[in-house]
Amino acid sequence: MEYVLGIDIGTSGAKVLLMSVEGEIISSKVEDYDIYSPHPGWSEENPDTWWKAIKKCIKEIKKRHDKELSNVKSIGLSGQMHGAVFVDKEGKPLYPCIIWADNRTDKECKEIIDIVGEERIKEITYNPVIPAYTAPKVLWFKKNKKELYEKTYKIIMPKDYIGFKLTGTFYTDYSDASGTLLFDLTEKSWSEEIFEKLGLDITKHPDIYQSSAVIGTLTDKAAYYLGLKPGIIVVAGGGDLVCGAIGNANTTEGMASVTIGTAGQVVATMDQIYSQTVGKLFNFCHGVEDKYFTLASVLSAGLSLKWFKNNISLIENLSIKDTSIDSFDLLLEGIEKIPPGSNGIIFLPYLNGAGTPYMDHKAKGAFIGLTANHNKKEIVRSIIEGVTFGIRECLETISKVGIDIREVIISAGGAKNPKWRQIQADIYNKKVSTLKVTDTSPLGAAILATVGLGKFKTIQEASRFYVKRNEELIPNQRNKDIYNYLFNIYRKVYSSLKEINDDLNDFMNK
Repeated sequence: MEYVLGIDIGTSGAKVLLMSVEGEIISSKVEDYDIYSPHPGWSEENPDTWWKAIKKCIKEIKKRHDKELSNVKSIGLSGQMHGAVFVDKEGKPLYPCIIWADNRTDKECKEIIDIVGEERIKEITYNPVIPAYTAPKVLWFKKNKKELYEKTYKIIMPKDYIGFKLTGTFYTDYSDASGTLLFDLTEKSWSEEIFEKLGLDITKHPDIYQSSAVIGTLTDKAAYYLGLKPGIIVVAGGGDLVCGAIGNANTTEGMASVTIGTAGQVVATMDQIYSQTVGKLFNFCHGVEDKYFTLASVLSAGLSLKWFKNNISLIENLSIKDTSIDSFDLLLEGIEKIPPGSNGIIFLPYLNGAGTPYMDHKAKGAFIGLTANHNKKEIVRSIIEGVTFGIRECLETISKVGIDIREVIISAGGAKNPKWRQIQADIYNKKVSTLKVTDTSPLGAAILATVGLGKFKTIQEASRFYVKRNEELIPNQRNKDIYNYLFNIYRKVYSSLKEINDDLNDFMNK
């Protein structure tokens, strides 16, 4: 039997998944690490921490599955997007990785807009200028760490650093490249125009490969440290969003995958780039050749429920002390007894500002319709419904550009609770599916590894083989009609409160 490894470099931890080429998940391990914030708004990680985490995960897997690991033939990679790792010719990091969550680059974002032009950036990259992307990070590094920038040989993404540690090859893939603001999405190449106007060195950025392309083989040194055999092929892989889509079998237009974790993310595959998405959505190359995907987001999805649990409803945390009960399960217990609409409460999930389609960092969260007759369970259900209304607004924004979404696949926190799963089907008014393997990014990386190994001709073919549906939910007709009515009210709340929230934002910043 032959096996593959899927490795995912997440924001808060690394995951390693061992899978047979027949599709059996043999083992999966996670190793957490910390984000460092040396100054307010800064977010950094040590790239060598990722390498240590992977070594620890594989060491744990090896304790029970040494035989399987000795027959690993291919490794696929996935990772958090937009981060910048500055390395010298030997691949040694010259500075901590500035990750996607870093917000130090407001000045650089304005500089990019002033120099290149906001509309021109959109024409080339099909994306807005925001601190999360790589270009403003590189510009900041050149201005503030000039000597280190001069010493920099390559600027690579988090997963690509691991790819170098495995193979000694500097590279990136099209999905990660398209999340840099330095990439021409139409031409599928680094944008010489943007590099020239910003005064950045294009040679410091690596060659770009398809996600399933073989970028090298496991070196003797890497094999020694990992306890694997040298010569294992390594494929380029992709950003965690695209690997998650592949792990959801979201590889054709008409599919959308919804992940409700801290944030809520909607990924939809596209056959072409839709110009109408610019300014409301984010656009990237898919791992599947000649496909793209667009991203919509609710910035405070699971975070909204976590905020309520940790700050307002502390009793659940106290009740489960020294037990194996999950406090979120306790918090959601009984919400099925509350009627759709939470007896007239609407929650606006903008605790960290509004994502799609408003892109408004000044927006604030709100409970609308509260009375003295309402209770905690009604408030909890309203939070679930408000977050799900936000996801529906993302789905409708995607649909308005001409993408007919026929099925929604859900994963992460929003897929764990059966009550929330049905609420999603009712509010989206679409068939909702769950998967047998919910950790979709490392699974997507493993699937890419099988394509690189030659077991399948295409990513779509491999994805269809490995991704198995677990449950399908159909909208409840009565609940669907209620939620359609309430969704129309929900959409009025943002515009009604915008001026008030702008004033509050000014007050908080005085």
